[in-house]
Amino acid sequence: MICALPLSEGYCITTSCDTPHKFHYECLMKSCLNDQIWKVSYQNRCPYCRGEIGYLPIVNGIKRIHPKIHYSEDSDTTPDISQFQTRCQHKLERGKRKGECCLKSSLLGFSYCKSHFQKYTQEDSSNMTYYINE
Repeated sequence: MICALPLSEGYCITTSCDTPHKFHYECLMKSCLNDQIWKVSYQNRCPYCRGEIGYLPIVNGIKRIHPKIHYSEDSDTTPDISQFQTRCQHKLERGKRKGECCLKSSLLGFSYCKSHFQKYTQEDSSNMTYYINE
């Protein structure tokens, strides 16, 4: 754990180093960014064991992707993240827009906004862990 929040809060991924470790996606991304800013490493490494973990996956709700963290800087094309910038998929149950989707910005790694996330936590719990491929 990098931050003080329990792993049950937020989207978590498991690293693919020799001994896998589980972190919040956002915390792991910030750790990789800090390593590169301070020139500690130009490879994504596990904050716990410093094992190489490869590129982080691009997940739903991500606002910005970073070279060297999400994709190779040598690549000619930048990955298209428009498919990952989806809006909340909760169907409204009352009001003028009854039956339509909420369409607020979704939480990182999920298809629901902060307001509707709690309702779907149990349904989405099977999708909360993502394994990084080297």
